[in-house]
Amino acid sequence: MAKEKQQTFEERQDQTGKTTLVRGFKLMNGEQVVAVGDHLIVEHNTGNSDDCFIFQEKGQPKVKRLQMQMVISTPSPAVPASSAFGATLVDVPAADEKRLLAIYRTFSK
Repeated sequence: MAKEKQQTFEERQDQTGKTTLVRGFKLMNGEQVVAVGDHLIVEHNTGNSDDCFIFQEKGQPKVKRLQMQMVISTPSPAVPASSAFGATLVDVPAADEKRLLAIYRTFSK
């Protein structure tokens, strides 16, 4: 049986804000593990934040964001409406990815 990677937590604060890195983060769908990577949260002093995940793709780190999805089906009035919820990982713009990877690389491995 393969040894499970231990989840670790690192946090730092500087003049620009607070950054939290959770290594070995498991992205779950119910009881199923969808992906394992690192969870980076950057809380800027300006009030905005970046919440992203870093996964290895073809040996290179790739930054993704979690995008929530909601689908509402409203057929004719005689039939009740239905809804479905989910989430998917999406790429971030190249400039954001470069900036977030620079922050990510400041943490020791």
